[in-house]
Amino acid sequence: MLRFFGNFWHISDFFWKSKYGKIALAIVALLLVLEGLGVALSVYLNSWNVGFYNSIQEYNKALLIHQLIIFIVLISLMMFNFFLSYLVKQFFVIFIRKPMTDFYTKNWLYSRSYYRSKQVDNPEERIDEDVTRFITDSLSLFLGITRSIFSFFSFAVVLCGLSGDYTFNILGVDITIYGYLFWVAFLLGLLNIVVVFWVGRPLKKLVYQKQKLQANFRYHLSTIRNNRLSVRDYNAERYEYARSRRNFKAIVTNFYSLMFRNAKIDVVNTLFSQVYAIIGTIMSLPRYFAKQISFGQMMQVNSAVIQVIFPMVYLTYVYETLASLRASMSRLTELKHEISSEKTNSDEIDMLNCEESILEVNSFSLQKSQNSPYLLDNICFRLKNQERLLISGHSGIGKSTLLRAIAGVGCGSHEGDIIFAKKCLKICLLPQKPYYPEDNFKRAIFYPIQSGIPSDDKFIEILELLNVSYLAKYINTINDWRNFLSSGEQQKLSFCRIFVKEYDLLLLDEATLNMDINSERKIYQILQEKGFTYISTSHSERVKEYHNSFLDFSND
Repeated sequence: MLRFFGNFWHISDFFWKSKYGKIALAIVALLLVLEGLGVALSVYLNSWNVGFYNSIQEYNKALLIHQLIIFIVLISLMMFNFFLSYLVKQFFVIFIRKPMTDFYTKNWLYSRSYYRSKQVDNPEERIDEDVTRFITDSLSLFLGITRSIFSFFSFAVVLCGLSGDYTFNILGVDITIYGYLFWVAFLLGLLNIVVVFWVGRPLKKLVYQKQKLQANFRYHLSTIRNNRLSVRDYNAERYEYARSRRNFKAIVTNFYSLMFRNAKIDVVNTLFSQVYAIIGTIMSLPRYFAKQISFGQMMQVNSAVIQVIFPMVYLTYVYETLASLRASMSRLTELKHEISSEKTNSDEIDMLNCEESILEVNSFSLQKSQNSPYLLDNICFRLKNQERLLISGHSGIGKSTLLRAIAGVGCGSHEGDIIFAKKCLKICLLPQKPYYPEDNFKRAIFYPIQSGIPSDDKFIEILELLNVSYLAKYINTINDWRNFLSSGEQQKLSFCRIFVKEYDLLLLDEATLNMDINSERKIYQILQEKGFTYISTSHSERVKEYHNSFLDFSND
């Protein structure tokens, strides 16, 4: 139990400590008032049963009509209370969901867990569905338990007053149980709880697996869509279909396990509910036949017994919701732990004293992971202003990872220093495979720049310089540009950014590999005319003429 509340606080502490937390608590207080009002109306409805059934027993038509009018008023108040409570609950859910989703999305991106993390599966599923389930299930269970507590104590008082006393003799000793019907109801409810929790023990694990398997299935299908050209080129439809069937088969297996487990819980609850329906009437019959209570009071007793038991066994009827909440909390706890462990350090950056150089790499060694062989070992070089360095070497040696380390976007396990000439060195990394979001053409091309995007006329001039002026017709259109544009077009367009922002250093990771010779020459001429300092990686001999410094890792 302590672990449950500890995880709950760990997942949402930032929200309750924020300015939104006090507002949320005020909303919770309002919901508690509405729940209390609902219970009060239920208690009044229970006492209404006496007058209603007595009017039937006594053939009192006038009293019956009076009771029906009271019933209409009661039901109207209960419906209004239910409607108002529903609106407040929905507002509460979206009120909390917005900052929680924002927190997890922001930290998942800013900590770069989306890039580094391999331990947490389907983070997008956790941020979307698990956050939503966490809020809705928590609210539902909290209000349900609160209402159950209110109902239990309210109707316990009613039932104790109606039960009377039960006296029996054991070994010559008279024993009197006060409010005996309450204790019968209490013991039945307790037995129901024990049996259901014993039967439903495996449910949390099954619900966790269900969420994970469904997320994996959707992720695989989205991967096919995002790589549809490669799937088509490889004629891989049969392979992908077989893989999707395997993923769905696991969902089916989990479904049957969940179904049979829930069926067992339903059987237990149904059996007990049938007993609850008549136990109050049966237990109060002796007093009724002794003419100690009226028929209406007997109906009130039966209703009160049910109203005492059902709050006790509330969790048995929402056991799957409880299991779903615990599974969502486990997944969000894992995600937050991953986000926290991946946060980048804010250490001070070492500075160069030499004005001619913009960066220096000292004794830099690189591994894919700890305890693996070094890809690069003890690399040292200094880059001067307007120097154009070409790094070459066989595939997999670590050229791209070195560029990412210089750009500060993660490089695995490494040793050594990368020292910059100034703290806020403006670096632009242009990878071999650019990324373009499914957005307006111009916004997609200048991604992730959000301000300073050029006008349409200026953009057309840039397209002409890059020999892709024919793409100007797509301005103000939205498309999946990663699959719509050729690889050569994508690489050319990635250089659009250098026309709208001033960069101290460009990192070209085989950024012209898929271009034709003329386009590649034009790109490098533009870079040299603008006086850029850049580092390139390439296997091509033809790009050597565009560089004045060389570093070959082949013999390292």
